[in-house]
Amino acid sequence: MEISHGGGEARKAHVAMACVQLMSGGYHVITKVALNGGVDEIVFCLYRDFIALSILAPIAYLREKLVHHL
Repeated sequence: MEISHGGGEARKAHVAMACVQLMSGGYHVITKVALNGGVDEIVFCLYRDFIALSILAPIAYLREKLVHHL
């Protein structure tokens, strides 16, 4: 690992870690509210997986298309 005097890479890593922690905390709050509100656990898991699929599938497709194009 290269040490940078500007700290750009370390700053990016810290910002990324903070974003992941915020998203994780938000997910736990939404999960708690939904499950306490009466949403079935299986239905919640299905919704979570379909939302993840709808976000990640286009990203994976475009990334693979870009990699194989080069």
